[in-house]
Amino acid sequence: GVAFAHGLVLSCFAYAYGHLSGVHINPAVTAGFLLAGRYDALQLTEDDANFAKGAISGVVNYWIPQCLGSIAAAGGLALCLSGQHTGLGATLLGADVSWLQGFTLETTMTFLLMNTILHTTDQYGS
Repeated sequence: GVAFAHGLVLSCFAYAYGHLSGVHINPAVTAGFLLAGRYDALQLTEDDANFAKGAISGVVNYWIPQCLGSIAAAGGLALCLSGQHTGLGATLLGADVSWLQGFTLETTMTFLLMNTILHTTDQYGS
């Protein structure tokens, strides 16, 4: 239930704000834009002098704030919980889930998330 709700919120976020920000909601999405050749989402043009260098620089310029935001959020959560070790926010496999099943599920869900984001932010799509 919780995973489904999280996925639903991310999909709604992509549809609602995709046209504004490109939905760079985590580093995997930013890397996905680079791998998909969506340099417009990184605010780069193919006329840049060092295009490959510019693309990597664009990704790093997104990754740094994303990682800093994650660290700040984790710190805020730790402050709110006053040092309690609840495992809240931890990404762990269930007791009956193997690493291969977890990897396959994570890969599939990341593909579906990227697919949703790429299609909702496509300026040429319908």
